[in-house]
Amino acid sequence: MKAERDFTERVLNYHHLNHEIVIGSVAPGPVILLENSEISSPAKVKINFQNVFPEKVADNLKNLKEKLIFTNQEIMTDEIESVYLGVEYLGVEIGKSNPLSKKTSVTFDDLAGMSFLVVQDTGPWQAIVENNIPDAAFLYQADLDAMSEISRNSKFPYFFSNLSLVSSATIERSDGGERVAVPIDDPRNRLEFYGSYLKGNRKLVQPLLKEINKIWPQN
Repeated sequence: MKAERDFTERVLNYHHLNHEIVIGSVAPGPVILLENSEISSPAKVKINFQNVFPEKVADNLKNLKEKLIFTNQEIMTDEIESVYLGVEYLGVEIGKSNPLSKKTSVTFDDLAGMSFLVVQDTGPWQAIVENNIPDAAFLYQADLDAMSEISRNSKFPYFFSNLSLVSSATIERSDGGERVAVPIDDPRNRLEFYGSYLKGNRKLVQPLLKEINKIWPQN
């Protein structure tokens, strides 16, 4: 029975979560920001880098798999609540030989027909770019080292976000100087993020959320 499985999982996870805050996310941006920033925390922080499926958020919190999950939807139930953190948006690194690299910003429609290097498992962003960039091709890469190697030896554009700019992988990929970072100015280019947690963990989690809010890019 599902109830019995959930109870067993909750018991197994209780010991591990008793003295630490395990953090998950439905998309990679927020945990990349957290991993690459210095913040103070009332408890030991551990990051689960595997994306949480949106439909699993409530179960993961209730079963104590994570104590805090970054979600792109506000959740307000009898057991779970959310605190707004900020917005993630994409930009694109475009080769200098492409006329779009001379523009101060582009829209999704401007990027029509192009082929992009894309990190695997981008969560909700995958549907946003696939549904809004006409006739584009997406070359998904699960291995970040492979993606960095391909980016250095090709002219394929790739996406970054205001949250991933602090990542060493993003910095290394852009160090060659062969591409130009161009903002994507499009109303469809945004994800709002919330910190979602069990109400019973409010006192433990909210001080950490206040620290995360301080480091969240405001532009």
